[in-house]
Amino acid sequence: MTDTNIDSKVQRVQAMLYAKASNEPDVQFKRLYKYLTKTEWIEIATDN
Repeated sequence: MTDTNIDSKVQRVQAMLYAKASNEPDVQFKRLYKYLTKTEWIEIATDN
């Protein structure tokens, strides 16, 4: 079971990244590693 607070935070960050990538197609995201290494975020991403 995932924490809904973390789940909503993940969704907010995903929405922000999506909007940025959509509005600025040439933008390069250079600091995403911090999101890829958080255990809670990995659990949410792999939760089916």
